[in-house]
Amino acid sequence: MDFRTKLKAAQESNQSQLCLGLDIVFVDSPLPMLVQDEPMLPFARAMIEATHDLVCAYKINPAYYLAEGAAGMVALERIVRLVPSHIPLIWDGKYAENNAIAASYARGAFEQFHADAVTLSGSLRPEALQHYLRYRDRAVFIWNDAASTSLNFSDSMGIGLDAARWSRIAPALMGTQDALIFVETANHPSQDDALFGLFRLVSAGLKPIVSVSRPILYASKRIDYADAARANAQKLRELMRY
Repeated sequence: MDFRTKLKAAQESNQSQLCLGLDIVFVDSPLPMLVQDEPMLPFARAMIEATHDLVCAYKINPAYYLAEGAAGMVALERIVRLVPSHIPLIWDGKYAENNAIAASYARGAFEQFHADAVTLSGSLRPEALQHYLRYRDRAVFIWNDAASTSLNFSDSMGIGLDAARWSRIAPALMGTQDALIFVETANHPSQDDALFGLFRLVSAGLKPIVSVSRPILYASKRIDYADAARANAQKLRELMRY
């Protein structure tokens, strides 16, 4: 199943545009997790179990796991296998490498870590981009550093934006059908309905993927951390509902 088909099925079955970023910061783990020698894996498992019916995708930025050395990479290898097979996994690397190493990054993300899509820097050279595009059932999101409204979409290519830029270009996308759009919110996104209402402007076909991390992961550091994460995920999903 290609990325576009998988994403659309997940959005429709869970009635969601919400993507949970599994960007786990070791030292911020909820107190019940700190009794674990390696809390990243059990914490991620709890977050996936609490939200798998509320999200349309999961996102992982490998930097958070690299920061913990070998333990973090072992946890990452296991966490990607916990993501339900029917929910897309986005590898948020924002790579801007040259052609010489693009093939290795692409193989690592798509083959070793089972990503369905990756984020790439807007400065990526065309010849390097081809190493990602040869995985025809996967997708790439090109990070857009400018608030441009002249966007080009294809079956396997989309655009990545932060929430501030999204708020500027969203009106220009009204009526856009089946565009691949990945929007990354700030660590503490506003829950103002006017902002999240912009995600409903693209009303036909695929919806923008809206990535949120800390407000869900760290909704509570107490024993109720999983319930609190689920409650926040539900609240954010409702603000973006179709």
